[in-house]
Amino acid sequence: MGRKADFAVIGRGLMGTACARYLAQTGASVVLIGPDEPLDRATHDAPFGSHHDEGRITRRLAVDPDWSLLSTRSIERYAMLEEESGLSLFDPCGAMMVGPDGHAFTSSFLNVARDLDLPSQHFHGNALAARFPYLSFEAGTTALWETSGGTINPRRFRLAEERLAMRAGARIIKDTAQAIEGTKITLASGAQIEAGHVVVATGSYAHTDNLLPARAEMDVMARTISFAEVTQAEAEMIADMPSMIWMPHDLEYDLYLLPPILYPDGKLWIKIGGQEDSPKLHTDTQMRDWFRSDGGRGRDDCRYAKHDLDAA
Repeated sequence: MGRKADFAVIGRGLMGTACARYLAQTGASVVLIGPDEPLDRATHDAPFGSHHDEGRITRRLAVDPDWSLLSTRSIERYAMLEEESGLSLFDPCGAMMVGPDGHAFTSSFLNVARDLDLPSQHFHGNALAARFPYLSFEAGTTALWETSGGTINPRRFRLAEERLAMRAGARIIKDTAQAIEGTKITLASGAQIEAGHVVVATGSYAHTDNLLPARAEMDVMARTISFAEVTQAEAEMIADMPSMIWMPHDLEYDLYLLPPILYPDGKLWIKIGGQEDSPKLHTDTQMRDWFRSDGGRGRDDCRYAKHDLDAA
């Protein structure tokens, strides 16, 4: 089989689509391989993705300076990506880091903000309660708030990158890669693709899908996320609510909170995440079973969705 493309990128998630775009924009021939988002999660028999969602936190403030620098560079490119793709994907609702006074977590984000000269406002005690009256924190809590952060829509973000990749000449193959032999890729349909170089951008699946010659060493943890429904009137009452990362006084791990976001079901949901321990996934079967599951239901207007992964 002759060489069909300069590059084949496996994975149509956030990383894969961005990789395909940048490669295609150099003039290289590119094929981008991966299935669409499942229409029915319960019967879907191909890889899933945590980017099948409406909201993710984006921020400059962080406990790690490298994270902050990389995030800053990303945020600075959002306007360009929106303009070129024609898609709105960034909500600059602000972002806040919150933690107990004197805690290592709090000291870290304060130091990063100072050392990198990140524009932010400091709140403590009564000032914090006055600025965000709909939020309640324990005494002895410190917060930094930035206006440049907020949330992104990962579905639109992925689509924006893919649109620009296609505009630059990339070809989309809506199939699943089953095996790689040298630079030849076998798809679930039985078809084969050959390329000069193969880029594997399958995220957590790199630990389980056996596409690479060596198993990627990472812990893949299935995270449980809580969604709390709010009414339109309630959402308007907290219209200036920022995205937030915070360390409660009685925990040794941080949690996160997103402001109300409209989901495809037509409802407004506040997303709450953070889990100290969660199941580790080691096989494709475990990954797909996790994504297919609905999870348990919380009390009243809360629900739980077992559809997020964390890889380290």
